[in-house]
Parts: sequence; structure tokens; C-alpha cells
Amino acid sequence: MKLPVRYTPAACVRNGASRSGEAGSALLVVFILLTLMVTFVVSQSLTLHYLKRELRLIERRQLQRYEAVAGANAPARLQNGQAQLRPGTTNTKQEP
Repeated sequence: MKLPVRYTPAACVRNGASRSGEAGSALLVVFILLTLMVTFVVSQSLTLHYLKRELRLIERRQLQRYEAVAGANAPARLQNGQAQLRPGTTNTKQEP
């Protein structure tokens, strides 16, 4: 017994092939966009890391500068939990 051969026009065959090609190119575009997005996120993360490090460095420098200026103008300095007074000043804190 011979099975009948179904007629498939050439346009249908080509149309199916082009659809799989379109799906493949759409997938490629999605992968490229995903790669660009991941690259952007990683670069922003690295930039943020370096900016935080720079900010910490600037803060340390400012604190050192502030401590140097404040140390010269401070009336009393704490050492070992006790206030040391400058010469010529009196202790106004009452001990219990």
C-alpha cells in the first residue's frame, strides 16, 4: 500500500525556514543586549567601589587635618580617660 504524498508548496517550506532563522537572530539580539547590560552593571559596580574608596581616603585626610587644627585649639586633651589641662588652667570638674 502506497501512502499519499502530501503536497507542500515551496513557499511554506521557505516560510518555516525563515521563521527559525528569525527566531535564531532574535535570540542572538537578546543575548547581545543581556551581555551589554551585564557589562554595564559590572562597570558601574566597579566605579562605585572606587568612588567609595576615594571618599574614605578624603574623609581620613579631612579628619587628620581637623584633628591637627582642633588639637592646637582644644583646651584639654584626654589621655587614658583623664583630662590633662593646659598650664594656667584649673580643673572645674568635681570628682565624686
